[in-house]
Amino acid sequence: SIAEVDAEHGKSLSINTMSGAPIIHFYGEDVKENPLMEVVSFEIYCNEANLRGFSEFIASKDSTKEYYERFKRLFFLIETGQTTYFQDYKSSGYIVKWERKAQQWYKLDVCADYINREMIFYMDNEQLGKIPLEEGMNGFKGFRYVFEHKNIGTKYFDNIKYVQILKRGEKL
Repeated sequence: SIAEVDAEHGKSLSINTMSGAPIIHFYGEDVKENPLMEVVSFEIYCNEANLRGFSEFIASKDSTKEYYERFKRLFFLIETGQTTYFQDYKSSGYIVKWERKAQQWYKLDVCADYINREMIFYMDNEQLGKIPLEEGMNGFKGFRYVFEHKNIGTKYFDNIKYVQILKRGEKL
């Protein structure tokens, strides 16, 4: 649904977990193969610090493929009120945690740099770190957000962007 959180953001996408643990998908329009870079950017607001969920790049829409062939894990919002990112794309551990507060907007960006073969993570325009791209990663179809807990509140999303850079010199 759509709800107004504050005057600065106006209407935002509202996801209420009281009726289940939803998954939201965002697909790029006219997605090209073999980009030089892809950037996913979104702002997130949690009305409770204890909400838990993670974001993933969608590597394939082919439902016959294995889970980790289809989805590559990125940011992880932990119920302790911390934000982190996975040390690989299969969630076998995560990197240092950054504190976040309830009822505050946070901007999360992920840059898949295919030239330098790395995934770079940002929170509020500060680089948190990077991990190497897996062999064979050469483009995504979109991204999704997975809520792991139900019945604990609402998250709001705003300024959601998925950008592909197809040639050198293009600006974001």
